[in-house]
Amino acid sequence: MDVKAVAPDAFQPWVNQLTSIDREKRIEAARTLASVAPPSLEEMLLGFADNPEFRRYAPLAFHRLNTRRSIEAMAHLMEGPVSSEQIEAANYLAETNDQSWYPLLRDAAEKNARISSYPVYAAELGGEKMLPVLVAL
Repeated sequence: MDVKAVAPDAFQPWVNQLTSIDREKRIEAARTLASVAPPSLEEMLLGFADNPEFRRYAPLAFHRLNTRRSIEAMAHLMEGPVSSEQIEAANYLAETNDQSWYPLLRDAAEKNARISSYPVYAAELGGEKMLPVLVAL
């Protein structure tokens, strides 16, 4: 489905469903919007990071948006204790090929060396720069 060809108001039923009294409907709406919502819903999607119920979909939503704000919001997901969202955010940050995120991923790898995903994503982004860190780990 070409999301750009879909009128923004076509997503309104899913936006409305985010406040349903039915938890399954809220989760379905969050997952759907994270996967296919257009940039016009960026502000609402950025709020997923602050919503405990929708936070698990924040990395996907931010990755799919692929805007400067959404990628920076993804980097903020790297703060705090290790979570599945943080690991997913690290993966998506590595996929950006933006070297400005390498220090963040390297630090995460050094702090969480026992979680193999972190060194892998840092190495994916950092390439040869990551070799001394990997040796030290």
